[in-house]
Amino acid sequence: MPADYGKVQCIAHVLDTSPLMAGSRERYIGLADEAQDIRERARLVAAVLDAAHGLPAVSGADDTLKILMLPEFFFRGAGGAYGMDGIQAAVSALQDLVRDAKWRHWLFVFGTIVGQSSPTRDVASGADRHPVDADAKVEVYNYALVQKGGFGSGEGAGPAAAHAVIKQYLSGIDFIEHASLAGKGLSEEWVHHLQPEGDKRDERQSVPYDGSAVFRLDGLSFGVEICLDHLNGRLARSLNRPVVDIQLIPSCGGYIKPSSVVARRGGYVFNCDGSDYPLCRLQKVGSGDLVAAKTLVLDAGSTRVGELFAAGIGRLVAYPAQDL
Repeated sequence: MPADYGKVQCIAHVLDTSPLMAGSRERYIGLADEAQDIRERARLVAAVLDAAHGLPAVSGADDTLKILMLPEFFFRGAGGAYGMDGIQAAVSALQDLVRDAKWRHWLFVFGTIVGQSSPTRDVASGADRHPVDADAKVEVYNYALVQKGGFGSGEGAGPAAAHAVIKQYLSGIDFIEHASLAGKGLSEEWVHHLQPEGDKRDERQSVPYDGSAVFRLDGLSFGVEICLDHLNGRLARSLNRPVVDIQLIPSCGGYIKPSSVVARRGGYVFNCDGSDYPLCRLQKVGSGDLVAAKTLVLDAGSTRVGELFAAGIGRLVAYPAQDL
C-alpha cells in the first residue's frame, strides 16, 4: 500500500526530563497539585507546538508528514506517576491541542505518560468492601500517546486518530530508589511495572490502544519503542514483524542501537532523548545520521517551566524533509 505522503520531516523537542538532584538525593519535579501540573505541562506543549508550526525550516506542504516527538517522562508529575483521572486529563488536554485542521499533516509523539493505580483487597464487612491494599506494590505503566492531528471535533475522533504503546521493560533509572528519594513519591522498590504479556510477541496492534508497538497510519508502518525497549531489541525480537518504514524512540537515557534497528533500508529511525544531556538523532537506514537543519531555543513565556523540568524548556530541532 503506497504512503499518503511523499516526504517526512522529523522535529524533536529536546529537554531534560530526568529527576532533580537535591543534594545527594533525587526528587521528582512537578507541581504538588496533579491537575495543575498537567495543565501547566499542556500549556508548555501548546507553546512548543506553536513554535514548531511557525518555524521557517518546517515544511508547510501537504505531501510532507511532520513528526514532532517529545522525550520519555514528559508527563509524570511530582509523585512519579499520575492517577487514573490525571491520565485521562492529560490525554484529553493533548488531543484538544491538535484537533484543528492546521495539524492535519502532523503526527505527535507526546513523550510518555506515567500512570499508577493501587491494588485493592477484599474484606468481608464494612462500608468499603474493596479498600486499597497498603501492603501491595503500586501498579505503574509508562506509555507513549501517538496522535495524528487535525481530526476535528467529532465525538471519539481524537481517540480514533491515536495509538498507545506501553513500555515493556522497566529500567533501573525509571524510578528513584527509596534510599535516594528526597520528599514524597514512588520509590523503585514499591512499583509493579505493568507490561504487555510475553517477552517475544507479535507487536502488530489489533486495536489502537492495546499497547503493542507496530501500527499502520496513512499508508506507512510505524514501530515505537520506549527507551530500554529499544536497547533490549523489543521489535528486533518480535514475531511476525511487518516491514517498518519509520521507527520512533522516545527515551530518557536511550539512544539508537544498531542491532535494534528494524526500519527498512531507506526508512528512518528517530530518537528524542530526555536524559541529563538531552539530544536527538535521525538516521536514514543505510545512509547514517542526518544533520539538523534548524535549532530553536524556546521561550518559556508564561509557563511555569522551572517547576516542571530541572534544566528548563529546552529547544526544538528540525531535520530537513526526507523522501519516503
